[in-house]
Amino acid sequence: QQLHHTEIQLRSLILCSLCTTSIISMATCADERNGSLESYDAVDFEDPEKIKWIDSGHQYIGQQIYRPTKQPAEELRDCGWFKVKDFVDAVPIEDAEESNTDSPKLVERRMRFRAFPIIEEDFIDHEEVLILTEAQVAAGIKAGKEEMESRNKSISFDHPLGGGIGSMVTLRANHDTSRQYTVVGFNTAVGSSVSEKAKEVNQHQVLLLPEKTDDKEAFWASLVSKVEDDEEILTCEIIGDTKGTVYKLEQSDYEIESPAYQACESIINYLKRHKHADVFLEPVDPVALDIPTYFDIIKKPMDITTLFENLE
Repeated sequence: QQLHHTEIQLRSLILCSLCTTSIISMATCADERNGSLESYDAVDFEDPEKIKWIDSGHQYIGQQIYRPTKQPAEELRDCGWFKVKDFVDAVPIEDAEESNTDSPKLVERRMRFRAFPIIEEDFIDHEEVLILTEAQVAAGIKAGKEEMESRNKSISFDHPLGGGIGSMVTLRANHDTSRQYTVVGFNTAVGSSVSEKAKEVNQHQVLLLPEKTDDKEAFWASLVSKVEDDEEILTCEIIGDTKGTVYKLEQSDYEIESPAYQACESIINYLKRHKHADVFLEPVDPVALDIPTYFDIIKKPMDITTLFENLE
């Protein structure tokens, strides 16, 4: 039965993998084979300078797309960013009969777009201008969104408090002033650039709710990690605070309401209920038990009661 259950899980993982569309496949799903019937009008664009391009009047103008910079594209690193600059409208067939149906109209030449490489981005190493169909641009926009979402997800995994929703933290302005807050949200403000340099301007943020105070309004704070005395510490500044006070942020992962505390407490309670727990419930008294060499042998004694006190 266990083997059957494992097999079902493996099959499920394989199916999920097969149903996942790669970004390269997404970006090139509307590409056409050169010389085939589907690319019948490609010859009209062999000399793009003869085309009267229009730089306004279409929703795709100014859009960024993500697609291969060379063919065939085998890896994601073969892809790059382009920006749609202009387009040329479709040319209908003059003698074609007008139809009231919803079927596509016959054209001698389909609409095309010119997409220019974003050459100011360091990771773009090409200068080719692409001539794309409307479907190819749509595919490139979709692939671009998926690529940015993928990058943002990888960034969020690095958030210092990314898994700490509901945990307690303490903000200290100095040794005398401190207040406790509950982490109720987190975010990573991503730079607008699509380059790898955008990671340099990413800013981790955390949404904090004050504890044990009349002021129950949550606020955002930006996080900064720095090293002091060979120790990495986390500091934050409250967004919108004109004073610019820098707080030291201390994580309290083991507050009573936190999942970590409750997990540890359940383990200790399990130890208390163990059938052999009696002799481990309280600290050993070497005097009462007349074992003066106890601490010579047991260098780090521990018992369940002390364990629970340490947790609290």
